[in-house]
Amino acid sequence: MFVDQQGSEVGKYTKTKLIRDHYQLDMSDEQFTQHDWRVLAAMAVALDALQDR
Repeated sequence: MFVDQQGSEVGKYTKTKLIRDHYQLDMSDEQFTQHDWRVLAAMAVALDALQDR
């Protein structure tokens, strides 16, 4: 789960495959109206970079 500085949830991720790193990122409609969708996109890039070890 991704949270902002106030502690509210921005989005969440779920690992979908065990062999390779595949993740599903979700953002609810409420989160979408409160936060810019590009925040979740940036987190996806960061998650990919950090998991590629």
